[in-house]
Amino acid sequence: MRKIKVMTVFGTRPEVIKLAPFIKELENDPQFSSVVCASTQQRELQNEAMALFNIKADYDLDIMLDGQDLYHISEAILHRMKEIISVEQPNYIVVQGDTTTAFMAALSAFYSKIPVVHIEAGLRTGNLMNPYPEEANRRLISMIASLHMAPTAAAVANLRQENIVNNVYNVGNTIVDAIGLVLNKPSDKASNTQIMITVHRRENFGEALRNICQAIVTLAQNYSAFNFIWPVHPNPNIHDFVYANASGVSNIHLCAPMSYAESINAINDSQLILSDSGGIQEEACILGKNIVVLRDETERPEIIQSGHGVLAGSDPRRIIKSVDAFINQNNGIYAKSHVYGAPGVAKRIADIIKDHHNL
Repeated sequence: MRKIKVMTVFGTRPEVIKLAPFIKELENDPQFSSVVCASTQQRELQNEAMALFNIKADYDLDIMLDGQDLYHISEAILHRMKEIISVEQPNYIVVQGDTTTAFMAALSAFYSKIPVVHIEAGLRTGNLMNPYPEEANRRLISMIASLHMAPTAAAVANLRQENIVNNVYNVGNTIVDAIGLVLNKPSDKASNTQIMITVHRRENFGEALRNICQAIVTLAQNYSAFNFIWPVHPNPNIHDFVYANASGVSNIHLCAPMSYAESINAINDSQLILSDSGGIQEEACILGKNIVVLRDETERPEIIQSGHGVLAGSDPRRIIKSVDAFINQNNGIYAKSHVYGAPGVAKRIADIIKDHHNL
């Protein structure tokens, strides 16, 4: 029997993390031939996650340049993917989430009439410009994907509202499998005095980040017994600004970006999370942590609706009020949520691809 050739494409650390369980599933299944393609949209962070999960790229587009913009990323991926597709002729191309890498790889597959499998399909904020360009990327991928692997019932409903009803599957989120692979300390006990912060999104550059720094400094002063752990993103728009506006306070600990394993264990050891990261919203939820989301909108409304997450944006007053409420609410700890499904998501996706291929 001829193997099903699946090409998986990624370029950022979050993509690697969420695709790693699926890639490993393909490697262990004799019915599949796996081809891995890395765009290197984020070289260092992407490679760190690949090393953690022992993933090797068959192709490295090596598109990263200093000061790269969306035009460069898009054009470079599109042209390089054309060459690789012509050589490999995969049966399916798999992308995850909402990055420019994911969209351009999906567009390349569409141009070559190769079915696109979209993992984490159906997330929406309803605002095309927030987050930018991710909201547009995920909507555009949905228009050309052949198989939609939605993480929740809400994501399925979002696709239905856009008249995308065929080949839509509620499989759960592969982040559940990824966390299981790297969590060193599966404990419900969190530090009563550790708060973790991350910021990286474009919409928080500039004045928004200044406001966030102001809120963190105020919180650190108000809660002097707490340690505020802030792994600072390497983007100069974030790194230089944070070090200029949030350093010099004894209980704010700015540090280099953590590896994924370190990050998961830091979340697990924290009482409360403040972040604009989509992935960390999910990870906090799965690990049973409250989170103050440093965004005005989120494509993961289940976390907010549960009452264990709150949208605070970059408004210092909202951030401080949200942190105050969580710290004084049951020590900020709650039962682990199962909104993102049970382990085994990667296998469910692989089985759906097999069924589709054999139709």
